[in-house]
Amino acid sequence: RGKLLRIFLVTPQGARTMSNLSPIDPVLGLFPKNSLEHVRLAFFDMDHTLIDNDCDLSWKEYLVDKGLARWPDRLRGRWHFWMYRLKRLNPERFMRFQLAQFRGNTDTVMAPLLEEHFTRYVLPKLYPAVPTILADLRARGIPCILITATNHEIAAPLASHLGMDGLLATQLARDAAGRFTGTVEGVYCLGANKLLLMEPEAARRGVTLDQVMYWGDSGNDIPVLAAVGFPVAANPAPGLRAEALRRGWPVVDLENISI
Repeated sequence: RGKLLRIFLVTPQGARTMSNLSPIDPVLGLFPKNSLEHVRLAFFDMDHTLIDNDCDLSWKEYLVDKGLARWPDRLRGRWHFWMYRLKRLNPERFMRFQLAQFRGNTDTVMAPLLEEHFTRYVLPKLYPAVPTILADLRARGIPCILITATNHEIAAPLASHLGMDGLLATQLARDAAGRFTGTVEGVYCLGANKLLLMEPEAARRGVTLDQVMYWGDSGNDIPVLAAVGFPVAANPAPGLRAEALRRGWPVVDLENISI
């Protein structure tokens, strides 16, 4: 099945192992049951899980570089990023800032900007092992869904590129003419709020959370990882790494996987 990878994993005891197995095999081997038939659906966080990038931050960087946003927005974007890392992000304040360039525009106006941002700022940061891991899971009959706090429009090009089986993301509101209002519609898909979207999607597919695998990288993902049967801490931030080792969750560092 495709290419074999040389895998570097951190076990719950912290020991590093290396194997020529398929990329997903060592991950499954770290679960107590080690049984593929128990995994029916896989959800993946986006930023710093599948890509070495924060798309909300790079979107503002792109807009500043293109002359569509003011240079102070670069600094403001970084400030919001660190508030997110510290779990102190104010979602309403952040979204007013983040969606300023969407406000009043249509899909037709935004589509070429979103595609250029993806091509120049996101795609080069994709971890090389990711397409093979996703293909391997699909070959085993496990659908793969991208779930992210980033808005749907920014996340959609990556989901399409990777051929994901679904995308759950923060949805942007539109007015009657189809123009973006600069506000969020529905759930802000961050942290435990992801479960509000994951559970219905899993149920729609006849799957329960104990049959779900979830890959996440930050402390905000801990409630989601704790709720599923197959949690994977991928490229984890220090807080999540410590929690994963404490709970015995598999830790995978994708930057250490070479094809």
